[in-house]
Amino acid sequence: MLISSKRSLFLILLFSLFVMVCAVFPAWADTRYVSDRLIISMREGQSPGSPAVAFLVAGTPVEVLEEAENHLFVKIANGQAGWVRSKYILSQRPKSMVIKELNAKVKELESQIETMEAQAGSKSGDSSDVRKIYESKLKNLETLLEKEKQSSAAT
Repeated sequence: MLISSKRSLFLILLFSLFVMVCAVFPAWADTRYVSDRLIISMREGQSPGSPAVAFLVAGTPVEVLEEAENHLFVKIANGQAGWVRSKYILSQRPKSMVIKELNAKVKELESQIETMEAQAGSKSGDSSDVRKIYESKLKNLETLLEKEKQSSAAT
């Protein structure tokens, strides 16, 4: 009876240790993110077995020449043409491109603010008016950028 009691205690302790390790384990995991980078193949035919003509990265503009049920016959800037799955082609520019452009615009406006402040020098009244205008534009762009990021994360 004493052996059975020790064995039960040992099993309970072992189970408790297991539960504690499992509860802590997620803290050891590293966080990763899904890439928005997409590469699709442009093929000679509509079947997946058709030879690839080219590989297109996200954001590549294409001219749609023909539409089929699940495929589009497209032409790219270098003149190559082929079939791609229609679900991978968007009418709008990808969110990653929009976000990149907005970030560039924010940096440009920040640079313009610094330049105008340097030129204004001791004219503090003029400088503060210009700064207010650019800061307002900058704030609007940052708000738009945040909305695009949130919209991109939701999709």
